[in-house]
Amino acid sequence: VDGLEHLVAGLEGASEEQLLAATELLAGVAQLDKMKAKLSTREYVRVLNQTCLDHMGNGVLVRRCATILGHLAFNNGEVIGFEMEVNVPYTLKWALQQHLRDAKLVEIAVFTASSLLTENEEQKAYVCTQLTPEFIEALKLYVGEASF
Repeated sequence: VDGLEHLVAGLEGASEEQLLAATELLAGVAQLDKMKAKLSTREYVRVLNQTCLDHMGNGVLVRRCATILGHLAFNNGEVIGFEMEVNVPYTLKWALQQHLRDAKLVEIAVFTASSLLTENEEQKAYVCTQLTPEFIEALKLYVGEASF
């Protein structure tokens, strides 16, 4: 767990297999009590978000990180605050722009974005402003798919 905050930087030039293994590590770390002592939830959110940004071309990696971010934020006001601090809505916007044809990633982006919606009207407006154009494009693309 020591040095985990340097994981993203250390992945520069890594193979897809190594990147996927790293995201599995990040997913597993959330369950460790030791992680909570060494890496705060705020830092964990930052590492996940930065991993998405740094490796945006890898749809599988982005999908995994966005899934974890969505699950962390679901009904958790403190984590929602952390995710807004690192601008997860912008990360989701960029992910949708890069991977709009990945229906699973679009579903995850919808879930993660809806997990960020609270009673805070300013925050809701920001999330919607960031993501509405991409969600409209996704609806146009997937309008005929019953599974979407």
